[in-house]
This record gives sequence, C-alpha cells and structure tokens, in this order.
Amino acid sequence: MHTALIADNAWLADELGMFRFLVVGLLGEQVRVAQVVPEGTGESVTSAFGARLTWQDRRHDLLRRHQLAGLVPALDELQVGVLHALDGRVWSGALKIARKLQVPVVLNLASAADLDRLVPLRRQLSGMRAGFAAATTVLAEAAQPMVPESVPVELVAPGAQVPPAPNVAPGDRSLCIVITGDGTFDDDVRALLEALAVFVADEPDALLFLDCPGRDTRDLWQAVQQYGLLHQASMIPSNTDHRRLLIGAHLLIQPQALGRARSMTLQAMACGIPVMAREDPWLDYLIDGETAWVTAKSDVSTWLEMIRRHDGPAARRLTESARDWVRRHHLAARLVDRTVDLYRKLTGEAYRFPDG
Repeated sequence: MHTALIADNAWLADELGMFRFLVVGLLGEQVRVAQVVPEGTGESVTSAFGARLTWQDRRHDLLRRHQLAGLVPALDELQVGVLHALDGRVWSGALKIARKLQVPVVLNLASAADLDRLVPLRRQLSGMRAGFAAATTVLAEAAQPMVPESVPVELVAPGAQVPPAPNVAPGDRSLCIVITGDGTFDDDVRALLEALAVFVADEPDALLFLDCPGRDTRDLWQAVQQYGLLHQASMIPSNTDHRRLLIGAHLLIQPQALGRARSMTLQAMACGIPVMAREDPWLDYLIDGETAWVTAKSDVSTWLEMIRRHDGPAARRLTESARDWVRRHHLAARLVDRTVDLYRKLTGEAYRFPDG
C-alpha cells in the first residue's frame, strides 16, 4: 500500500509532532508514504524514508485546489494508492486529485469548522471511494448524516505517547505555564489574563508561553502588555514540535472553546501535566475531574482558583487519572492502527497475516 499524506501550513503548525509520528508509524506498518508538504517546509520536518513532494499553499480555496492538482503527474508516477488529506482546508484539492487518479481518499475531520466544509462537498463525494477520519465521537456523529451513505465516517482519534513516568519539572525552576489558543484576544482570554495578572503578583517568577501557531497575535500581545505580563510572557514560534515544548511545563491552559481537536492537549495529559480548559462540546476528551479541570464559563475567580492548585494533591490525582485515560483511549499507536484500517477498508486491500 502506498499513501500520500497531504498537509498545509496551518495543520503542520499545530500538528508537526503528529505528522512525524504518523509517517514513522505508517512506515512501521509497511505502508509506503509520500509526504506532500507546502513549499518552504524544512527538510527536518519530513522523513528521509518516504518521498517528498511540495506545493504552494495559498489562502484561497480555489487557488489551493489548483496548486494541489499540479501534483497529479508526480503522484501517478509514484503509484500512490490512497490519498490522506490531513486538514479540512485541503479536502477539495485532495478530492480533485483522487478523481483524476481514480484512487480512494481519506479526509481528516478534526473541527467544527470542517463540518461547514462538508455541505458544498456532498455532491462531489457521491460515487467516490472516500472516508472520513473523525477526531472525536461528537464530530463523527455530526458528520455521518451529512455525507452519502456509501461514505464511512470512522473514529480515528488523535494520539499521544505516554512516557513510563510523568514529567516532573525540577522544583527549583520557575513555574512554566503553556497557554494554547487561536491567538485572538476575546472575553475568554481576557478573563484568563486578568487571573494571571493576580497570580503573577504573588508568583513573579512564573513564566508564560503563548502557543498560537500561525496566527496574527498583535491584539493578544497588546493585551499581555496591558495586563503587565510582558516580562513573563514568550510567544512560541510556529512549526515547533509541541511535544518538546511540554518538557518541563507545569501547567497547560486552554482558555477558548475552539471546537478543534489538538494532540498537544492529549500529550500534556499523557505527560502528567495538569490541563485546565474552557468547556468545549466538540472535544470528548475534556472530562472535568478525570482528564482536565474544565470551566463552563470564563470566570476570573475560577481560573485563579484552578491555577493556584496546580501542584497540590488534587492536581496529582487529576494527572494520574488523565494519564490512565489517555493510555486506555488515545495511544498514538492506536491512531496508526485505525488509520491503516480505514485505508484497507477503502482500498479493499487484504490484511497481511504472519507466515506459517
């Protein structure tokens, strides 16, 4: 089996670590991989063991689809047997390639925004060998009635690697808080920044790392300055392996309900880092008291209370529970297995059994 993983800049900015793991995992399952990445993607991002093709990522969907269509001859020469569009923004281009090559296509479904993209694509999906890899049960259930009956929607949840022991940051290090979001300054972020301003007044050595890959963060940065947090805050660069960022972190805060599944949050749980998050109906892995502390509304006092108990007995119980939950439901190896299962379902390729 030979697959082409099609990624855009926005998805790679969020899921660089997952891209690398998926490539290695598929190769380990003896699936040949062509890595289709935007021009300018560093050589270190892709694996030397799979073919690498580049395309010019554009903002407009029509231009993006046209750029991807230019890869048809190269993908045909590689004899790719299944396409895998890793982000909703490349669905349309992947479908156009699949029609020309007459091969099946897998479409990752990871956000509520992707559901809006389904409506104009329904007619294109009819008669095609296509399937959706939904990141959460809620997204899968919402998408199923929106696609033709012949198109399967499978749960292929994002995965994390659970280390043998939880991360334990040295006690003499400053408190490191990773804040992840979309880069906009809204009411949710405002409440969190107000809480952090109070907290930092008592913990002046605390460090804040803002993770908003690929977004325009000018308003957010001005707000950080307004709340007197500029000296504690740093912006995490785009195209950074978020798993590595979590080494040494004491806390991950997700203040916005973005309706988008991200493996970074699951990896924090796997590493034993307390997660604090805004309630999000699209993310079934945010379970209050079991995998994260979840607040139904952005309330300054609630954020402040949660942050203050980040290293107490309650936090230790939470992280132990979250690690166990990820181990049972979201292992990265399971992501690879479910992906290969979906490939086989669409291609009709038989499973390989051990000799003898």
